[in-house]
Amino acid sequence: MSERIRGQKIENFPKFDLRRKSGELGSFGDIPYEITYAISKESDEVSPKNPAISVLYPNIRGGQSLGILIHESVPKKFRSILVFHELEESQLVIAAGMSVKEAHNSIENITEEYARELLKDPRDLETYHQWKSGLIKG
Repeated sequence: MSERIRGQKIENFPKFDLRRKSGELGSFGDIPYEITYAISKESDEVSPKNPAISVLYPNIRGGQSLGILIHESVPKKFRSILVFHELEESQLVIAAGMSVKEAHNSIENITEEYARELLKDPRDLETYHQWKSGLIKG
């Protein structure tokens, strides 16, 4: 299981610069692929109720990349939380061989810790919880 899940200190959690509509995120944990993200309109992959997904896709240099799609309706303050969740989930699926559902369920607590660290204002955290409660469950 991921070292991060077993107790990485909060101050070491990653920060993501998501100001552009798409970009590269560099590397993350045990994921052996180039990682990209894109803020996307509604599609077969993402929607307001299912706002994020990670997918492997061929890259132009050969090999594969991991792409994270975030629906454009996700409030900007919450996008990094979804990227973090998708990266942790992907790490467990790719490196540890877990099913997506098992990985998703195993990182709920660490995602909540990340949200609490990122959203220092209790009102923002409450807004996040309200927003999250309207999503399709794992």
